[in-house]
Amino acid sequence: MGRRKLYRERIKFEMHSVVAKGVRGLIERTLRTEFGRSRVEAEVLAARSLWWLGALGTTVPGQVRLGAPTGLSRRYAQRARKPVAITAVDVGEDTKVWEEFGLAAMQRKRVLRWLMEIYRQGGWASLKEVAAWANLTPTALGNRLRPLRRLGVWLPHLGGRLPDETALGPEAWLVDHFLQTGGVWDVREVFGLGAGTWEVILRRFVTVLDRAKAGAGPEGAAAEAGLSPEEARQLLRVGERHRRRRALKELRGLYAAPAALGAGGRAAIVTELVEQYGFSRVSARLYRDWLGELAAKLGAEPLPEGTLVFFAIDSGESARAKLEEARHVPVRLSYFTDADLASGPRSDSPTKVAAMKFGRICRYAGEARVQGALLTLPDLAVLMGIHVTAIRHALSDHPEVIVPTRGRVKDIGRGVSHKARIVELYLQMHTETEIVERTGHSYESVEAYLREFARVLTLADQGMNAVMIRRVTGRSMSLVSAYLDLIGRYDKPEHHFRLAQMRRVFARDEAVRGEKGGSSPSRIGGATP
Repeated sequence: MGRRKLYRERIKFEMHSVVAKGVRGLIERTLRTEFGRSRVEAEVLAARSLWWLGALGTTVPGQVRLGAPTGLSRRYAQRARKPVAITAVDVGEDTKVWEEFGLAAMQRKRVLRWLMEIYRQGGWASLKEVAAWANLTPTALGNRLRPLRRLGVWLPHLGGRLPDETALGPEAWLVDHFLQTGGVWDVREVFGLGAGTWEVILRRFVTVLDRAKAGAGPEGAAAEAGLSPEEARQLLRVGERHRRRRALKELRGLYAAPAALGAGGRAAIVTELVEQYGFSRVSARLYRDWLGELAAKLGAEPLPEGTLVFFAIDSGESARAKLEEARHVPVRLSYFTDADLASGPRSDSPTKVAAMKFGRICRYAGEARVQGALLTLPDLAVLMGIHVTAIRHALSDHPEVIVPTRGRVKDIGRGVSHKARIVELYLQMHTETEIVERTGHSYESVEAYLREFARVLTLADQGMNAVMIRRVTGRSMSLVSAYLDLIGRYDKPEHHFRLAQMRRVFARDEAVRGEKGGSSPSRIGGATP
């Protein structure tokens, strides 16, 4: 019991570090601190606010356009395709499901979201491709979806069956279950159902009923609710089946269909905030204006296919910066590429995804670094949909590659310093150009690390121990120990040339510092050579 509690606490801590940087987290914090909403109210309204941002034409972080088959036939899946927009990463929703129900539930929730979003845009998801997006093998994906199939939930995908009069997709199944039993608590883990998501589902259900009653028909109701015509037909069947239930009448009273966003979209937001969320008109206008400022910040520029926006900490922030107070940079990441396909589902071993995983980890971290931001291991875990421990294992399996994560660049945590790895590459006779290309660090950074190592090397030659070197240099004990370990391992004839170069670098720097009247580092803190 104790280990399980410790595991949950660690997941909560790791996920909080990601949520604090995300747009949904920003919206929830603003609603709680500036507008006095409770935690649950903020969660529900944040989900609605993300929909408003999308309806206003904003580039919503986490959304990406990818290709999907247009029919059910596997034979023509690679030729007949269309671009579809999916929410690859919903930081707020995904992390909440992960915290409450575990990683498997989050992966199932994410895959279910992708299947339905693709279907609503006229596509049919390929489970083989979806598994690769989720960094799962086809077998693992099948295991994730098995609980939904056991409940009889209809899932649209390539090679699957067409819906019939008895089929109910995820949202229609949940509403039907709710009206029959009075709740959905018993199936929340299977569907990865949070308060915000459930609110959206109920709102869509009532919107479909109201629009159909007004004569819009399934197609018109579906367009208004953001669903496919088939989903609208399923919801209408559920509504007809339970038309005499009191719970249905109460739902229709609670979720009056909101005004559509159009030319008067901002006025519609104010009306809905007042009538359905209990805002005063002043607070509603202030929140609407804040949301408009956020939309302007995110921008509406269309992204290239396969690219998404993700928020990361500015690389200039110190290691001690608090997440809520640090500068957050929106970075564009190549979420899924042809190279991923080649090393995953289209490789000679499609059931092995380790190479694809590591390639995506390197690409995400490298692209963020080039754009002036640093991703953490939890950031990468949420982007990839795998555990932080799996990220660590992938990095440790490739010690020859220095992935520029925030922990490595800022020397946070217990991992081997990226500085020591760069110095080791130099001792192994790699040139500075090769090191820059291999690690993604600048020439200036590489030279600074080599000078830092040269200083430790010379101080060790003078007989100083690790504690004294730490005092003199002001570096962490872990970094000094890593440098001393390198000196011990590479103090061999074949590496003496490089070590001699390091000593000359230190001597040259000391001579320049002496000419400028600077103090010798070997005399700082009262130490003598």
